Formats: sequence, structure tokens, C-alpha cells
Amino acid sequence: MKKIILLLVLLLSMSASSVFAVTGGAYLQSCASIVPNSTSFIRCGSYVLGVIDNMRAQKAGDIGYKDVCFPEKMEEEQLIQMTVDWLGTNPESLTHWAAFGVSMAMYQNFKCGCDDPK
Repeated sequence: MKKIILLLVLLLSMSASSVFAVTGGAYLQSCASIVPNSTSFIRCGSYVLGVIDNMRAQKAGDIGYKDVCFPEKMEEEQLIQMTVDWLGTNPESLTHWAAFGVSMAMYQNFKCGCDDPK
């Protein structure tokens, strides 16, 4: 019960813009220099994993994620770095949602053309 209350307090203390509209630029600024197991590492990793979960969930649909085959095991630090690297080399994307940058980074790094059901 304490965890639920703490989570609610944390969510209510965050502005709506920081929760729902993270740009690529904001992600890059927050996540470019992360220390494993820090608060920013957890926040940056959770964001990337959330986007990946969404990509996996929509893979069965006709959304365009069919050409992305994720490995069985992925390290959060590596996924964050892939996203940061992609955003850093694609500055035109910094005004778009960060989820776009994550998706493109995953596509670039895990493109396969296979019919992976995961």
C-alpha cells in the first residue's frame, strides 16, 4: 500500500508535459550522461522499455514494426545508449516525440525482415 501511495504522489508531482510529451531533445538532454542505477538511468531506461513494449505489442498489427526483431535479452544501458546515439546523429528529430527516436534507434539496431512473433 505504501508503494502505491508513493507512486501516486510521484506521478501527481510531475507536470503533465514531463509525463506525456517528452521530445527527443529533452530525452537527449536528460539521458546523454547517465550513471547506472541512478534515478535518471531508471527514468531513461523505463521510457525506452515502454516504447519497446509498445512496439512488441503492435508487431502483430500493420504498424510497421514487423522489420524489427528484438533479441531475447537486452541491456537497458545499451538501449538507452542506442537511443541517445540515434538522437545525437539525427538532430532534426529533436523536436519530435522521443518515442519516435527510440523506435528509429531500435529499427536501426534490430532491423531484420524476419517474421518474429515476439
